[in-house]
Amino acid sequence: MAETRQRWLALDGTSAILAEFRRFAGGEDVDRLPVLGELFRSVGKAQDFVADWSAGLVATLREHPLAQIPARHHHAGGYSMVQIAAERGAALAVSSYARIDAPAEARSAVFSDRVQHEIVLAGAGAGRIFRIAEDRTTSAAIDAEACDWQVGDRITIEGEAMCRQVESVHGRLVTLQLTRVPEQPEPTREFAYPGGELLMQSSGDKRASQHEMAIAVLGAMGRTDAAAAIGRHARKGHDHTRWEALRHTLALDPQLGFTLLSDIARSAGDPLSAAAAQLAAQLRQAYPQLGKRGEVACPV
Repeated sequence: MAETRQRWLALDGTSAILAEFRRFAGGEDVDRLPVLGELFRSVGKAQDFVADWSAGLVATLREHPLAQIPARHHHAGGYSMVQIAAERGAALAVSSYARIDAPAEARSAVFSDRVQHEIVLAGAGAGRIFRIAEDRTTSAAIDAEACDWQVGDRITIEGEAMCRQVESVHGRLVTLQLTRVPEQPEPTREFAYPGGELLMQSSGDKRASQHEMAIAVLGAMGRTDAAAAIGRHARKGHDHTRWEALRHTLALDPQLGFTLLSDIARSAGDPLSAAAAQLAAQLRQAYPQLGKRGEVACPV
């Protein structure tokens, strides 16, 4: 498989596409990149590119059925994805949807912070593009545009206020997909449709999510020796991760946690300042001994 990939990398045009993909990963607009951009303007060129990439892999799998594709890939619930290239927060991949006869009625829409370009390589499908018309933080007014996608159609999603949802597939739907997530993405949010109530919010940063999980596990284990390390995550990063780190630091080491809470409350430019000041006032009233020497239980 490694040799197969090397042969593909040696093909005419592959290096130029991957070079421009790296520029896209660095923040450039795909439509300003002539070679990579052409893949999403010309379905013939996109099909040829994917055919050249997949032909060697398929041939090698036929000869070695237990071989592993040297790329991230997964299949679940009728959706398959194989990643052609990845660089920082960007990815170039082939995705495929299995047949969906009965249209799935949308009950919610999930918005994540990303730029996503797709071109339909094979098959056809239908779905909707959702846009947040008015963001009210805990709710949103959502507009929906019905779409029928055919071979050659381009689908573009930009930013955290847009998303697309595949609802029916005629036979199959195969796309070439180009995505880029910013270094510090906005939270991923799921809103009810058509009501617009906020159903779920999570960090759009995978690394931040990993930190939150680690903090939660250490907190649940009562690892007081980890309080200082957790506290460092309360000083910088995503607001949600910082607040979780602050909460667990208070529970594991109340004196350290309260000092940290007070520092944040005094930082006028900190987005957590007001919430920290309110919590600090509540804790001072309930636990007057906070801020003094000695240990104190703090059920946060």
